[in-house]
Amino acid sequence: MANYNTDTTITSNLADGEGISIIGDSVVVTIDASVFIPTMRYGSITSTTTGTLRVKNNTNNMLIIDMALITRDIRFEANGKLFLEGGWIEVMTSNGTAGQTIDFSSIGGNGDSIDHPTAVWVEETPGGKLVPFMSLGDATADTYSLPFTGDQTGVNYGGIAGDYDRGRFYTFNRSTRVATFGDGTNGYIIPTGCKVYFANIHLTCSDWTPSVTSFSARPQFDFNINGTFIADKVNFGYFYCNVNNALVNQSSYISADVFYNVDVYEVLKLDNIAVCPLTTHTTKAISNALNVTDFQGEGSEFTNIYVAGACDYGSSSSTPTIANLYGESNVLCENIWAMWVDRRNNTDTRVGNAVNFYRYADTVIKNLTMIGGNPYMITQNCNILNLRHCGTPFVPSPTATFFPTKWRTISMQVSGSNNKCIGGTNIPDGLPPYNIVNFNDLLGKNNEVYEYNFDYPTYTNWNVVYAFRQYSDNCVYKNCIINSDHYLMNSEVDAVGSIVDNVRGLRSNGGSTRRGVRLNMVSYNNTPVLTVGSPMFLSQFAGGASDEGYLKLVFGPPLTAGTYEFSYTGTTSFFNNSSYIYLESGASVTFSNRDPIKGLLSFRDDDYIEGQNIDVEGEFTIEVEMVKASQEFTGTFTTLTFDSPRNLYSSFQALLDALPNYNSNLGFNMRVRITSLFASLQNLYYFGIPVTIDTTYKAVDAYVTIEGGNETDQYEMRRKDNTSVLFSWEGVGRYDFPVGSLVGVEVYFVRYILSEGTYDRAASNKPFPTTLQYGDNGIVKLYVGNEIQTASTDPSTIWNYTTRTTTEGFTTSDRDQLNKGLTTGKFLALK
Repeated sequence: MANYNTDTTITSNLADGEGISIIGDSVVVTIDASVFIPTMRYGSITSTTTGTLRVKNNTNNMLIIDMALITRDIRFEANGKLFLEGGWIEVMTSNGTAGQTIDFSSIGGNGDSIDHPTAVWVEETPGGKLVPFMSLGDATADTYSLPFTGDQTGVNYGGIAGDYDRGRFYTFNRSTRVATFGDGTNGYIIPTGCKVYFANIHLTCSDWTPSVTSFSARPQFDFNINGTFIADKVNFGYFYCNVNNALVNQSSYISADVFYNVDVYEVLKLDNIAVCPLTTHTTKAISNALNVTDFQGEGSEFTNIYVAGACDYGSSSSTPTIANLYGESNVLCENIWAMWVDRRNNTDTRVGNAVNFYRYADTVIKNLTMIGGNPYMITQNCNILNLRHCGTPFVPSPTATFFPTKWRTISMQVSGSNNKCIGGTNIPDGLPPYNIVNFNDLLGKNNEVYEYNFDYPTYTNWNVVYAFRQYSDNCVYKNCIINSDHYLMNSEVDAVGSIVDNVRGLRSNGGSTRRGVRLNMVSYNNTPVLTVGSPMFLSQFAGGASDEGYLKLVFGPPLTAGTYEFSYTGTTSFFNNSSYIYLESGASVTFSNRDPIKGLLSFRDDDYIEGQNIDVEGEFTIEVEMVKASQEFTGTFTTLTFDSPRNLYSSFQALLDALPNYNSNLGFNMRVRITSLFASLQNLYYFGIPVTIDTTYKAVDAYVTIEGGNETDQYEMRRKDNTSVLFSWEGVGRYDFPVGSLVGVEVYFVRYILSEGTYDRAASNKPFPTTLQYGDNGIVKLYVGNEIQTASTDPSTIWNYTTRTTTEGFTTSDRDQLNKGLTTGKFLALK
């Protein structure tokens, strides 16, 4: 053992297998490739006090740290620090042809040989961002190589797709140490002019062999609670990269076959991490190749994380996963890419998780690409943004069997409450998921989905089962276009209180929703669905053109009295506690819409559809009152006239035409009274009145609440950058608006007060702006008086002003320098 108690830069080899021990306080031992590159194998490397090992390489030569035995670890106790400061070796510039190779038997200026290059880093475009291409192993030598084609179960799905999302791989011949890249079908061809880089620090153990079945039976790190690990541009070969019990871990551009981070106590920042499980094991592939657990520092960041491989699911009942990212509050998770290359068992119907996000709260999880598996979220109050999904990396076969076979993926599983899933798509020519979004928490509530637009190819046996499946209460689904062949949504028995607007299936043919639902502009087939809470809604007809639909009138009992008008006459008439009513002869049922019917352009000259045995005029009368969404009913009905035995087009269109300045985005309200002319009881299920829908319609997907002002006051929402008026309202209350492309735009509010018959702009002094988002945009709680007040510093209630005084920290200087509020977190109220 070489002991160091003074600062030292190593300039010669130690004995082969000799260890390094840093025993002095604050002693720094440096291995600098620009000074000397050791070529010996290392024993254990330890620091028992406050020592530092700094490994530096800014040259074009490789610097290899080769541990002599698998029992030799790198251990930094107390406040020891390990710095691995690497750089890039340019190993290739692509000529854009198929099957390009890199010879890892001799790279860098010193011609070193690399035993296990986990990944290389490739420019997306010449001079652009670096992304990893990962090793699939050696199909001729490895016991568990990850294939370019098929899935090792006898089913040939074709090759790994030749697109950028799924094809960033290479094979590695372990005898010749040559890496071979894709051919455009089985793997992606690196674009012309893009450079390929490999990290110039390589940690490995030449003593480790595939006969050692445990991947953890290799050298590893141990930082004993207070150690610091900072690494940049490092490749881990036959080395167990397990950063254990560190106080600080900041890693970037790391490639490894397994990367564990356990018990990091203060700062954990991972950026550009590529993990691809080793395939030389004699038994099974690695599960949890990337594992981040029990970190305790707020403000941690996980960015540009790439993980691919196959999981060890074995015969257990557990759900297989290749990556776990346990969380805390206020963690940034951005640009996460995960791919399952192989499930191995085509009779396993378990839903495989690509990445688990556990215990996250108040966090943004942004830009997810999930291929062959799904992300599983246990989250509270999180924004989950921009998901891209594909069920398998292989090109799917149109005739491949779906159930009960593999690739039963879900693009998003969420367990928790108050989460927003915003922006989801499928990767083109990819296998569709089993469910698109699954809120699977029976106790969860208030989860929201916006702008999930999946377009599935028509593979014969690979159709979506339910686009949205829901076990949680009070969920919101808006502005989602799902072009698929199966059900649009399924609410389980305990899931109540959904809001669904502008969720259209195009090719889908139905679904089910539970009590308390509020529907507008959905795609359901003609079968009755339990929609208690929406006696009327607009439905796009999946079997027709995209602008063909029906105004559905559904006869279900009200959720609670007074929610909307729903009454009936007749001593023997009754509801059957489902979605239809038994109506005696001469009795009537009267009902109105709960929310304005929006997105209807006109009525179509076609026969209505119905779910009962009423076929011709004369068997009932129908009376209607129609008013604009902003108007109240007067109680005056118009009796509709039949154009033919099942056609009411002229009467309905005349009522719509009579609405002055009708706007389909604002919609209308309608009351209907249907009277039975039968001689005995008849059951009424539903009517579908043919309509033309507005395919450009967007549901309102954001809202703001104004409190504290006068009912006669007027308000404007204006852009901060150009002061243009976006929306205007009168009176206090909740106001819904379509945020759409305005997400992220800063706005402020202007108040106008009615005074002596005219509206005067209040002296608001340009109040502090807020950034628009989907869903709740907070409360503008108006203060009435002469003093500008401070606001809550809670971002979720940015406009919820209190009546605190200047003595609580809002100074005269703050009032004079209004822009100071942008950096101090103090906000100006509307005056």
